[in-house]
Amino acid sequence: MQIFDRLSLLLRANVNAAIDAAEDPEKVLDQLIRDADSVRRAAEQQLLVAITERNRMGAEVAYEEAQARKANARAEAAVRRGDDERARAALRRRHDAVDAAQLFTQQLDAQQQMVERLKAQLGQVDSKLRHMRQERDSLVARKRLADAQLTMATSMQQLNGNGIESELTRLGRSVRVTEAHASAAAELSAYTLDGRLDPGDDEQVEAQLRALKQQVGQLPMLPRDPVLEPGGDDGDEEHRY
Repeated sequence: MQIFDRLSLLLRANVNAAIDAAEDPEKVLDQLIRDADSVRRAAEQQLLVAITERNRMGAEVAYEEAQARKANARAEAAVRRGDDERARAALRRRHDAVDAAQLFTQQLDAQQQMVERLKAQLGQVDSKLRHMRQERDSLVARKRLADAQLTMATSMQQLNGNGIESELTRLGRSVRVTEAHASAAAELSAYTLDGRLDPGDDEQVEAQLRALKQQVGQLPMLPRDPVLEPGGDDGDEEHRY
């Protein structure tokens, strides 16, 4: 009975307290179930021993009853032969066998009651083990869900914290500065390229500028080149001839 007392204490253990105190509740529950299975196997072995003893006592009862019948038959045979001595010996053996059979019968009845009680208790153990496994699966699922929710809540708190917001603000400001610098560099590059001329074009531009200034009266007009002017000296010479 100590086996079942031990198992009863084990199954009455406060599993919730064990979960609260443990870093890994799943391992605690698995260990509890392994311990319960070990005790259950020991209880089953004890039941096997009890059944074996019951069967042995049943065999003893059957043997003594058979011996009593045989002794009674010998006594009857001795009486028919007129052998009172052998009849008395056979009757004494019959008496001993009957007494032994009665004693073994009493023990057999007690052992049968023990077997029935152990079977009932083993059935309760199996039921409790099934319940433990179901509770284990339920608690593990709930613990994993709670862990996931806690992780999500912690992540959201971190994302909503002032540190994250300030860092995002700082990074945004840095990006805007970089964008402004890049835009300024692009604008400067475009201006430089648009306003820049090749060295070979400088004289032509200067000549055009001088002509434009003369045209608006900012510079005196240069004397005409008679060679280049239409109707110059060359034309006169031809006319004279």
